[in-house]
Amino acid sequence: MFHDMRNGTSYGTTGLIDRFMQYLRGVVPLGTRNQLALPSLPGEGGWDTRIRWTIATQSVELGVAVRLSADAIEVDRLPRTDPAVAPVLIAPFIPLRKKQMLEQTGWSYWDTTGNALIRLTKPVVLVRQQGALKDPDPEVKPIARLRSLKGQAASEVMVGLLANEGRTASIRDFARQYKLPASTVSRVVSLLRDENYLQPTGPGPIVIEDRLAAAQRWAADYSFEKTFHAGRYFSLFGPDLALQRINDAGVPYAITGVTAANEWLRGRGRTASLPATELWVYTTDLAALQRAADLAPDRREGTIRVAECEFLNRGEPARLVDGLRYVTPWRNVGDLLAAPGRLAGIGEDLAQDLIEGRWMADV
Repeated sequence: MFHDMRNGTSYGTTGLIDRFMQYLRGVVPLGTRNQLALPSLPGEGGWDTRIRWTIATQSVELGVAVRLSADAIEVDRLPRTDPAVAPVLIAPFIPLRKKQMLEQTGWSYWDTTGNALIRLTKPVVLVRQQGALKDPDPEVKPIARLRSLKGQAASEVMVGLLANEGRTASIRDFARQYKLPASTVSRVVSLLRDENYLQPTGPGPIVIEDRLAAAQRWAADYSFEKTFHAGRYFSLFGPDLALQRINDAGVPYAITGVTAANEWLRGRGRTASLPATELWVYTTDLAALQRAADLAPDRREGTIRVAECEFLNRGEPARLVDGLRYVTPWRNVGDLLAAPGRLAGIGEDLAQDLIEGRWMADV
């Protein structure tokens, strides 16, 4: 069996054609006439080249399409086949699914890892070989830049950055502290840097220039309702008793929204600016919370909003106050800033209190 291993990290069209022709010279039994010629110019007839292949006394024209990467192989966009030309696609590597599609459409193929199907009728040639199933030299794709901060993971990064007085020593340390992928942290930090929300510290610590401005930027993309798909519910017990039942049942939860903001401000000797008309709650076990509070979905008039999350199991646990559990204040800030009307004003008020008071023991 003929084996052809890759010996470089990149291939040009001419190099691939030369190696393919070398391969063809080795598939015909010794002693059999085997001649190859390039009768056409590159690009003629839509092909990268055409090869006249003579075996014994018969000749065939091969129309060769070259693709320099697996991503460039779009079977439905290949040149139309001519009955007088046998189509062949060659590439550094051809994935299994694309090999199957080529075969189904009547194409032969060859790649530098040893995958090959040469199927001709005149002269009769059938060569099938198995090469690599996975690309041994995949293209290194750049990490896609983050375009918004609307995701759940991005919200965890933002809460952590804002809570640490807007600074952290390094992406690696931060990722370890909050149990998040370093790649996720890096993309959020890159967005903040690109949009000038970070101080220019060079290789030094990551420092947010203006925490309120950064929180407002985050809230422009994020929301408690949409990011976490918070549903509205109704309980015959009412919000207060429903919360007590959730707490007594031991279901993991954390309160956010106006209720949490008022608790925080009262703890700092300040008067709540708006009474809570709804109860907003995060949980890691939605089904258990629904059972504990006997909740029924009510999209229009439900006064209990519940969102299922994972951050309570990682580096952003609930804080315990008087037997009840609340989200960290900067999570509360984001949830309120993203809400309409007066709720956003409470979020801004809470953010200012956190920035000016620096209640680091509690955040």
